[in-house]
Amino acid sequence: MPEADEPLWWLWMRMAYESQDAAFADETAGRLRPAASRFYYSAYQAITALLHLSGRQPPGGEIEDGGREAWSHKTTPEMILTDLNRYFRTQTLRETMRSKLLFLYKMRVIADYIATEEIHKESFVRLATDSRYVVKLVTQTLGKHDGDSNIITITEHTR
Repeated sequence: MPEADEPLWWLWMRMAYESQDAAFADETAGRLRPAASRFYYSAYQAITALLHLSGRQPPGGEIEDGGREAWSHKTTPEMILTDLNRYFRTQTLRETMRSKLLFLYKMRVIADYIATEEIHKESFVRLATDSRYVVKLVTQTLGKHDGDSNIITITEHTR
C-alpha cells in the first residue's frame, strides 16, 4: 500500500521497477512473451513517472472522478517529443526515447495478441536492452531532480 505522502510520479517509478523485476524473472524462466510485455510496461511506466513529475495531467480529469493516472499507449511516445524537453534536452535524445518506446510497444502487442508471430531472440535482446536503457535514463534523470528523498531509493534500484 502506498504511503499517503508518496508522490504519484514515485508510485509510477516504483511500478516501473516492479515490472522490470518481473520481466527479468520471466526471462530467466524462459517465458519470453510475458517478459516482453513487462519490459514494455517498465519503460512506459518510467516515462509516465516523468510526465507526472513534469506536472502534466492525464486526460479525463481527477482520478476520483473517473479520470486516468496515465496517457494512452499511442499518445505517450509523442509526449516524449513535446513534453519532456526539460528532462531530455536534445531533440536526438527525445527521438531516441520515442523510437525505443514505439519498438517496445510493437513487441508488446506481438507478445500479448499475436500468437502466430514468434518473438525472435534478436528482437527480444533488443527490447530488453531498450527497456533497460529507458528505465536507467529516467532513473538518472530523476536523480538530478532536487529535493526528494525517494531519489536515493531510485538510484539504488538501477541495474
